[in-house]
Formats: sequence, C-alpha cells, structure tokens
Amino acid sequence: MSNVVLTKEKIVLDILQNKISNLSNDFVIKLILTNLISRLENLIVGIYKKLGKIVVLIDDYDREIFRNKIIDDVLYELESFYNVLIRNDKYIKFFMVTGQLKINETGLYNALNSLQDISDSKKFGAITGFTQEELEDSLGEWISFTASEMNIAPSSLLDKIRKKYGGYCFDGKTMVYNPHAVLTCLWSQKLVDCPSKVKKSTEIKANNQKLLHTPNYSIINPGDKSFLKNRNNEIYVDKTGLLIYTNTVIDKDDKYICFSKPRRFGKTFLANMIAAYCDLEGKAKESFAELKISKHDSFNSFANKYIVIKLNIRKYLSRDRDDNEFIFNIKNNIVTRLAEKYKISSEFDDVNTIMQRVHDKTKLQFVIVIDEWDCLFRVFKNKIDLQEQYIDFLESWLKDWDYIALVYMTGILPIKKYGIH
Repeated sequence: MSNVVLTKEKIVLDILQNKISNLSNDFVIKLILTNLISRLENLIVGIYKKLGKIVVLIDDYDREIFRNKIIDDVLYELESFYNVLIRNDKYIKFFMVTGQLKINETGLYNALNSLQDISDSKKFGAITGFTQEELEDSLGEWISFTASEMNIAPSSLLDKIRKKYGGYCFDGKTMVYNPHAVLTCLWSQKLVDCPSKVKKSTEIKANNQKLLHTPNYSIINPGDKSFLKNRNNEIYVDKTGLLIYTNTVIDKDDKYICFSKPRRFGKTFLANMIAAYCDLEGKAKESFAELKISKHDSFNSFANKYIVIKLNIRKYLSRDRDDNEFIFNIKNNIVTRLAEKYKISSEFDDVNTIMQRVHDKTKLQFVIVIDEWDCLFRVFKNKIDLQEQYIDFLESWLKDWDYIALVYMTGILPIKKYGIH
C-alpha cells in the first residue's frame, strides 16, 4: 500500500470538493467537469436555473489562513474559490462571509475587495456581542438564578460579568460583552475564563468611509464604481496626471503602456482610473470633477469615448484548473461578453474577429486594461510552454489592430524578453 501525503492544500481542496458534491446531490445537478472551479461555477448556474438567485453564507472564511499562518498554496486556492463567487454575482442575491481577520489582513483582498466590510461600521456596532440592555432584559432571569446559585446579589454578578467579559467596542461607541463567555458563565453558574483571553477594552476607530454597494464585476465597460470607491476614501491623492499622458498616446504608436511596480503601489487603482475615464458608459464629468484631468484641454476629447475591456489575470488562474483552460477562458469570456452586449453571433469564437465586428457595428475603438498581466509567470514559474502560449496570445490579440486605441497593463515583474517576444 503506497503512502499518501495529505498536504494542507489538498485537505482544503478536498473539503471544498465534498461540499460542492453534496450540494449538487441535494439539488440534483449533474457536474460533468472534475476541477473545483468549473464545478463551483456549474453548481451556481445550475441552482440559479432551478430556483433563481442564490444566497451564499460562509462562516469562518479565514479559518485555514488563521490556523495555517497564511500558507501560500492554501491562500491561492481560496482566492480562486472566492473569485468564482464574485465574478458570478449576477446569479447571487446576497453574499456574506464572517471571520476573525479583516479582509485586508488575509491576503484575499484582491478577491474580496468588492465586499462591503461592515466590521467597524457604527450601524452594526452591536450586531454581535451582548449590550448592557440585552444582558439585563433578555437574560435577567438567568442572571438572578446564577447569582442565587453563587450566593451573591444579581448586581454583584453583573459587576463581575462586566469586569471579566465586557469592555469590547467595535464602533468607537457601543460597549458589548463576549456572548460565548457570558452564556458559559450563566450555564455553569461560575465565572469561567474568557475564551478569547482578552480582558481589557478593545476600541477600534470607526471607519468613516461611505459604504458602497458591491459593484458588478464585468470585463466589458466596467464603469466607474471601482474608481469612485477609491476616490471616496477619506484620504485620496489625485493621480489623474497619468490620464493627461495617456491622452497624448491614444491611438498612436506609443499606445502600449506597461506599469511594473511592487505590490501596494497603486497599480490597480490607476487601472480603475483609466477604465473609468475611458469607459463610454461612465460619467467622467462627475467622477473626475475638480481633479487635474478635468481642467486639461484634452479632457473632453477622450473621456467616455471607448469600449473598455478590463481584465484581472489572477481571476483566471487556479492551480486546480487544467493549464489548457487558462487562455481559453480569457478568450471565451471576452467573446461571450461582447456577443451578449452588442448582439453579435457567438459563433465567431476568435477574439479579434468579434472585436472587429463590434468595431464595424459601433465605429468605436477599444481600450484594453489588464491588471496583473504577469501573474502567470509568478504562479507557474516552471511552465515555460504555458508562458509562451500566453505571450503568443497577448501578441496576436493586442498588436497592430486599428480598433485598439490604448493598452494599459500592470504587473510586478519587469518587462523583459520572454522566449522570442
């Protein structure tokens, strides 16, 4: 009998695969494909066709990250899993996750940054935990009973509970009690140690940023929601000077731009900005009001004049997928979305053919924004054949087409020669 090594990554994937299998059996949905991501997509669409939009509730979304100290392989697979849910949001009525870590502390920010984080919201400050009023009104009889069993006055017990289990604050205003510890105390009639081992007040400054609705993830004309989410931050730095430059190269030989910088240097922010400015369905005059670009002579000449295709390559990558699906999925997504939006037959499965047909029909040019273009090279470092196929695809898709006005790509790795390119 051969030994089987169960890695943390395999355990996580097996758990997800089993959950998907159980749900497909419950709803009598046949899943033909075997890889996790495709099965999840098929399950979502299958349930939608039978019952309508679905509600997705995920408890302890960060459990494996918290327990395994953020293992890269586990993290990557979880990010791919959540990416499927986000990009299929048209089938989802409501999506909620709970956990111990905030999204920006998990490494899942790229996948989940479109969610409303209500962790520090004043509106939901007392949604978890027991308030003083709830403790006295809803649990008054239990307080009296427990105090009697402990031979102390109810007021004395309340004071002990306050000192031992109180002092939590998640909105900068409302103090709450640890509910698990309080219930354990009342059930056992003794003061037990608080499970979290936190004895003092934990005050978190409330986030003043306006909560935004979850934007629909669309690769065709994504609009300005992502940009406005950035601009509506309490702290915003005007970087629209970049648009003044891109306006000088649009539809010229220098229209191909790549921006390589380390993580957290604003690459995605700039990609969202370019997409919002160029998107023909956007409202640049409102979105960019009072910013540098709005005062420039070139503003009206290029604002909201283009069909924007915006891709995040990370969303198409998963180590659970067949390598051959990677490029196909990008092509298929572009073709399908363009065919649906511009009422063109999808039998033309070539990206350039359908883009040419859209251009002929609308007389509009394309702006292509590709975020994390080099993600493939970082994830699959040793898969040279796949890297070459990817570069071949990018070259044939983007190079020397009159209907493309601008290409803007972001990445981490420096531009260099890959194979013959």
